[in-house]
Amino acid sequence: MRIRRFLATGVAAAAMVAFGSTPAFAEDAMAHTTDGSTWGGKANWRSYGDRLEACDNAADGMTVQTQIQTKGYGSKLLWTRGGRGSCNHLTWDLPEWSYIQIRVCLLDGNLKPHNCSRWVAGSA
Repeated sequence: MRIRRFLATGVAAAAMVAFGSTPAFAEDAMAHTTDGSTWGGKANWRSYGDRLEACDNAADGMTVQTQIQTKGYGSKLLWTRGGRGSCNHLTWDLPEWSYIQIRVCLLDGNLKPHNCSRWVAGSA
């Protein structure tokens, strides 16, 4: 009985070491503006291909602005060009496992941000 318990504990410990030491997977991220259920703007980060996309979901006269930032590599801004259904994208070749954050806002005619999302984390 003691031998079985000892072996079971050893196998469990070995599994934790094996699985715990593997690197984390690259992680996508998505953010929405906070203007209610319509979500006037949306941002998507796709870790495969290091691609950021900003989409305008409402014909409200606002522009969608998406910001991406990462420690050690700076930040970039991306805007949509048009109204409802328009999207724009950029690719940013970052080193694998780079930590990123994205945020999306609506901009009025005076370029004042409204209804900004919280910062959402992902990785390259």
